[in-house]
Amino acid sequence: VQPWRCAPRQDLLKECEENEAYLLADPGRAYALFFTGTEGDGWVKLIFDRFGEPYVLRWLNLETGAWGTAHRFSSGGQEGTVIQMPYSGSHMGWVAVIRKE
Repeated sequence: VQPWRCAPRQDLLKECEENEAYLLADPGRAYALFFTGTEGDGWVKLIFDRFGEPYVLRWLNLETGAWGTAHRFSSGGQEGTVIQMPYSGSHMGWVAVIRKE
């Protein structure tokens, strides 16, 4: 994710409670989704332009700096794709780094 190509895009999140998650996006290319870990139920729907596009998601544990295993998925388009944070391992929150494959 190249932050200088991204912008805050809360409008691409559905089912997001206040202060639950924040999104930085370069739509169609890369997304950085920060879950605070202190608010909400730990999942949101991320809206993509197209249905069925291939993406890769990796979790970054903000407490340890450790990267999780890469997970491939297909985008859910305008209906949204559920992104659910891991429920243990970090008291400081999580970042989902999502990039087009």
